[in-house]
Amino acid sequence: MTQSRLQGLGIESGEGIIKAPYIIPSILLTEHVKSPKITSGIFVTTNTILEKSKSTQERIYALIKKLANGAFHAGDNLASELLVSHSVICNDIKVLETLGLKVNEIPGRGYQLTQPIHLYEQNKILSAMSSTDLCEIEILPWIGSSNTYLQQKCKNKNLTKHFIFVESQINGKGRQGKQWSSPFGTNLYCSIAWIFNKLDKIVQLPLFIGIMALELLRQMGVENIELKWPNDLLVQGEKIAGILIDSSIDASNICQTVIGIGINIEPTCGMIDINQPWTSLQLKLGKSIDKNIIAKMLIDTCLNYLPKFEDNGLEIFAQTIEKVDYLRNKQIQIIQSNVIYNAHCLGIQSDGSLKVNINGNIKTIYSGDISVREYTSNT
Repeated sequence: MTQSRLQGLGIESGEGIIKAPYIIPSILLTEHVKSPKITSGIFVTTNTILEKSKSTQERIYALIKKLANGAFHAGDNLASELLVSHSVICNDIKVLETLGLKVNEIPGRGYQLTQPIHLYEQNKILSAMSSTDLCEIEILPWIGSSNTYLQQKCKNKNLTKHFIFVESQINGKGRQGKQWSSPFGTNLYCSIAWIFNKLDKIVQLPLFIGIMALELLRQMGVENIELKWPNDLLVQGEKIAGILIDSSIDASNICQTVIGIGINIEPTCGMIDINQPWTSLQLKLGKSIDKNIIAKMLIDTCLNYLPKFEDNGLEIFAQTIEKVDYLRNKQIQIIQSNVIYNAHCLGIQSDGSLKVNINGNIKTIYSGDISVREYTSNT
């Protein structure tokens, strides 16, 4: 019998049969969920929208849901439906702009998002999932950082097969402390908690996740994808997805891992300081994509590949690594502790490391506090 432990309540269900309604404790949106697999709500921290009161956050999220279809909505109608004054709606519209949502306002017609957005919907994700493996899913409209939030939850208890999808990250994290700003509703931002009990291949995990995500994009029809070691996915040199992994090992040698995956869906970019070319699924596929479908495909992909990692590591992708190695045979710069080394990249190795030639000396480098970038010599 497959067991699923429901977060926070200690209720167990067998074979997918839910025995009680479930509400996440300490979450503002108290939505009853009939499936053990999914929950939704708002996590409050401090910054911009996150400084607003509980009732204001709930109302603004309700407003976004009404505007999501891209149609015009009269201000008076919105005020009536949300039980507030028209002036409150006007103020809330200004808050939407701080989330990266652009709103048209036309007298006599009302308010309209400049482009429709697909919001996460629990029923769409669950109905589309092909895996019968139970997992826990949270949907949040906004948060500081999904990785940080999930890491905090893991301090209270170890979590595995736990997925968090957020519409916007106010203080999203990139590697080496870079800030990743996440415009509301336009891209996929997901963090995944997973436990690994065998550590002999754990150093291979970043590259394993990268190629796993690459295979996901291939399933969606994206072509010519390459992996820029250690954590970026590129299409013809333009970034389409990024990965951030946080992990900790306890005294029992259990590795609690939080895997952050961001995928550009709409033609907008996540980095505050855009210092590299970027692209999106919509630009490459020529059509708009419902991110609920991407979310369910990501869950299925993780539930398929991650259980195989401990025993197989990168062997699963042995035939793929060299073919998708973006930096292979390129001139690169390795940056560590503010020191820059010029090198020739010899390629990704079977253990996930990167082999380079620095002034005739062959070196092997691993991910961590090292940054790698392509460069063109002027000599």
